[in-house]
Amino acid sequence: MIQIKLLNRLRIFSKFDKLGNYELTTSLFLSVLAFFTLCFYNLARLGFESHHSEIYSIGGIISFILMTPWAYSILFKNKSSESLSGESALITLAALIVIILTSFTVDYIGFFALHLLIGLGYLFFLSGLITFLRTQKIYFSVIFFLLSSLFSLWFFGRVYSSYLSPLAFENFVIGKATHDTMFHSSVLEMFKTFGHASTGLNGAPHFSYHWGSHWIFSRFSVLFNVSSVKTYNLIYPVIFLPLFFKGTFIFANDIFQLYAKGKSIVKPGLIFLMVFIISHIGFLPYSFTANWANWESWIESESYSLSLFFFFLFSSIVLYSFSQKNKLKQKIFLFCSVSLLLPLLGLLKISLLVIAVVVYSYIFFRLKLFKNGYNLLIMAGLLLFSFYIYKVTIPVEIVGEEKDNFYLFHFLKRYTLNNWKGFFFYIHYFFTFLYIYLRLKELKISSKNFTSYLTSNRLLDVEILILISIIGFLPGTILKIDGGSAYYFSDIQSRISIALLLFFVLKDSFKQKVFIQFTKRISLLIPIIGILTLSNVFFQFEKAVNSNFKSRLELTNLYTGEVEYMKEVPYDILEFISGKKSELNSKIREMINLPAKGLAVSPKYTLLNNLQKIGNLHKDEKKKLCIYVPKSNTLYWKSINNAEKITPFFIPALTGVNSLAGLPDTIKSYEYGFSAYRDSYNDYTFVQPDINSICKYSKAQLEETIIMLDSTGKFKVLDCK
Repeated sequence: MIQIKLLNRLRIFSKFDKLGNYELTTSLFLSVLAFFTLCFYNLARLGFESHHSEIYSIGGIISFILMTPWAYSILFKNKSSESLSGESALITLAALIVIILTSFTVDYIGFFALHLLIGLGYLFFLSGLITFLRTQKIYFSVIFFLLSSLFSLWFFGRVYSSYLSPLAFENFVIGKATHDTMFHSSVLEMFKTFGHASTGLNGAPHFSYHWGSHWIFSRFSVLFNVSSVKTYNLIYPVIFLPLFFKGTFIFANDIFQLYAKGKSIVKPGLIFLMVFIISHIGFLPYSFTANWANWESWIESESYSLSLFFFFLFSSIVLYSFSQKNKLKQKIFLFCSVSLLLPLLGLLKISLLVIAVVVYSYIFFRLKLFKNGYNLLIMAGLLLFSFYIYKVTIPVEIVGEEKDNFYLFHFLKRYTLNNWKGFFFYIHYFFTFLYIYLRLKELKISSKNFTSYLTSNRLLDVEILILISIIGFLPGTILKIDGGSAYYFSDIQSRISIALLLFFVLKDSFKQKVFIQFTKRISLLIPIIGILTLSNVFFQFEKAVNSNFKSRLELTNLYTGEVEYMKEVPYDILEFISGKKSELNSKIREMINLPAKGLAVSPKYTLLNNLQKIGNLHKDEKKKLCIYVPKSNTLYWKSINNAEKITPFFIPALTGVNSLAGLPDTIKSYEYGFSAYRDSYNDYTFVQPDINSICKYSKAQLEETIIMLDSTGKFKVLDCK
């Protein structure tokens, strides 16, 4: 019935402009991105084990999330309906909640429910694709898919040229495992098994952390029945990064709807798409912009990108609350969105919670909302719940003692080029400066009308953006924040200014054409910007391919049989395939087949595979197990990854079972969850235990069976009789 109703509605294309143009165009763009990434991921795993059912399921679910708001507008809204800010955000949030709830029914009706959602996802996508092709001009469709393909090339290259990889599990054999990856995978697996944040290095004690992303990822990991490693290396790039872009699109449109009062038809044209693409890819060389801390941690940090997505989503729902005409409905939505949803950002990233609280507080006083008693209640709820979230997520290691972290301009001094530090503001705040310039140009600000614009709140967006920039800059200016984490404060303005810039382009197409005039003034630079952007696209894609090729070469080195081409070769795919055309097929066959053969003869792979088999057990069985690895087992403690900080996390990250005495001998800090094991370090038997102390623990924990990993990479139950 749903299919028939949807197809009947699709015949009424006169509704398309009013209800679905923006939603369909942007959702289809991101769906193409997700499908391209899935295809390239599969190609990058040629020669290794692949599960096509996972690719099919993930593709259907991301289509369901992206396309549901458009399907809703076609199925349930009339042409005369007024577009309200926040509707798409609410529907997207509802779709996510449905998927997360489905993950809790896996043992019951989860299989049926999952495939129902997958089927709806593909139905919505195909219906949307047909609608798009039938309603758009041919030239626009061709350029649209060309742009989405180019953006997908860059996206795949950018995601998989860093620490994420389609060969992530296989890379463990050749020592490619980062501290962050193993730590986050351990926390995710402990959520799946025990339901709380822990690293599982010596039992599963809870530790305070912003664990929201781990919990969400754990539900998707359960839903698709995949490991934590695959969750971070496949589900995160294919589902959650497109959702981050979706949040940007939603927020830009909702600001526009608030401006147009829901009465204007939104048509995202080629200029809109090109602004989106260039603003995310960038047109300056990455090696140049990195000199001024202009990184892309919104891609590399899962918690940051997810928190940005929910920041945009929750902000749009706040706008939805303000746009309600029914006073009771407005009060309910405003309380839920401000007092309940915004504080939840602290579970994902504390920086976004700080920005959200500061911005709403500014709006609260700037618009004099304090004159209403109900608004005072909402503000009190926001502050109290935010404080509670802060207290439950702040790590124990930074509570209760004064730290020597006062350091003026630490971020600027540590992460920018000497003698050129002033460029930091031009590079880091480029899009903020651009948006403010365009807005002031649009309003024709002068000394005579500035005060009137200010008092009439017509500059509120500019005020908020400046406030976010200042607040985001302060932590790295007065505190020493190691690891470049001050970026998670200072970069927020850039993500928000890009969304506002997209809003400006939408608005500009109806009114003064300020952006068009601006592009005409820099018309000579546009071809250069285009060429430089394309250069970044192919640079990142080649970098990802070379990273994959390097892994294949190193795995081939483990193979003891005959190797003709894959030896003593530079890590450059183009150089490898160069030479005689007659040898090309043989080179490609070796590149696909030999790495898996090298993997098969590796003792480390046998060990990792055995760990993964335990990871396939049901969580009820995992709860009853503990894994003990003697420090004399050099295959695990030295060979698998000769890094004392990383190796302990392999057990919980790959099995979902907590270790016993899995702590490193010494630690330099209590970061990465080590604060939960202070008592264990006071009891030396858990750092360098013997069999007697292990058996003593086993008798105290009657419900747990201890299995020991021996030097051959096999498990045996520890006999403590």
